[in-house]
Amino acid sequence: MAARLTARAPDFPLESLTTRPLLWILAGIAAFIAVSLALASLVDIGPIAFFSENGPVENLQAGFYGVAAICFGWAAWSSGERLHRRVFAGLGLFVAALMLREFDFTHSDTPTLALLFNSRGTIAVMLVAWLAFAALSWRDPLGLLSAGLRWVFGRGGRPLIAAAVLLLLGSLFDHHYLPVGRTIDLIGEEALELVAAVLVLLSAAAALLVSRSPLPATSA
Repeated sequence: MAARLTARAPDFPLESLTTRPLLWILAGIAAFIAVSLALASLVDIGPIAFFSENGPVENLQAGFYGVAAICFGWAAWSSGERLHRRVFAGLGLFVAALMLREFDFTHSDTPTLALLFNSRGTIAVMLVAWLAFAALSWRDPLGLLSAGLRWVFGRGGRPLIAAAVLLLLGSLFDHHYLPVGRTIDLIGEEALELVAAVLVLLSAAAALLVSRSPLPATSA
């Protein structure tokens, strides 16, 4: 048991993570945002409504987080290493929580979604998911932490660090700590959060690419 708990998981096969596919993904995301904003600009709703809570930009963020959560989940399913699967599953749960935070299901046309994902329902769903994750991960928490840090500070996880910085900067606008006026506060917060969501999606795409690559050979 001790050997099992202290065994170091193989490193993530980051040599397979070249910049070309990520650049294509980034270009696709940029094109999608440009088209979305162009279409939205045809509707005369004004900048306040456009960047407001539950507005087009915030729903776009939720969509990116949703796709990222799916990518992390797919990476967890595809990975051939136990701790790597746990890392990607945990990141997928965290990003799913970000999606639920951004999208207001209470205004959904589907009553079941509105009931399940109201504020209390969201907390209950995420609590059950995290408890299930903890039950599957409790045997080797230090190994999971080590693997998670290797991902976050590695090539595939660096976009997550940049996203965290942008979210912190966005919170400065959200709490009106900068003397720029409420309109700029609103636009600054949502614009930074949109870029952060794109970076999270890039990291999730990297996880998916890495999970489908063979693990590096380890020395005995």
